[in-house]
Amino acid sequence: MTVKPIHLQICGLVSQRWSWKPRTVSSLSSFSPIPYPNPYSKLLPTNTVARRVRFAPFHASSSPLPSAGIVRNIKFCQWCGGSTKHDIPEGEERLRAICTVCGKIAYQNPKMVVGCLIEHDNKVLLCKRSIQPSHGLWTLPAGYLEIGESAVEGAIRETREEANADVEVISPFAQLDIPLIGQSYMIFLAKLKKHHFSPGPESSACQLFST
Repeated sequence: MTVKPIHLQICGLVSQRWSWKPRTVSSLSSFSPIPYPNPYSKLLPTNTVARRVRFAPFHASSSPLPSAGIVRNIKFCQWCGGSTKHDIPEGEERLRAICTVCGKIAYQNPKMVVGCLIEHDNKVLLCKRSIQPSHGLWTLPAGYLEIGESAVEGAIRETREEANADVEVISPFAQLDIPLIGQSYMIFLAKLKKHHFSPGPESSACQLFST
């Protein structure tokens, strides 16, 4: 089955139309191939997805705009349970929740989402979500990184959970920041260890799509 273009969502949260052909451009300007040296590049055929998919270049602003991300209104201290006040700590520029009892500051940091772009026989493995958000949409297997695991370990675990597939990570593929929802995505290029996959609890179907 060939889908050109195909409607994807990474972890069911980022909607974007990707066309699996040369010079594909994503409207998400921050989504770009990671400029890391890839020791496996000579092992990748010239027709692999990693070589064919192109994204818009990343342009960093010299004067970053204020974040429009969602910030929770923290009312109580997570350490002692005391009430908090919202103020700008000395030496900082953002409002923080500061405990009025123990004085500790509650920092809110982005969530890390990890996943795999899995290629097998010039096809890409996608999962169809069976739960919200984005029920019924096709996605890359991805999810939140857990405490105590590396980004690669998390991507492999999420792939196993959502597609019942064992994969070998080849290299970093792309990195995407979404300040609006406080998330940062790390996607790895991977390959199947065995030609076996099936829907996990969060997927209604898994399928290889021609590129």
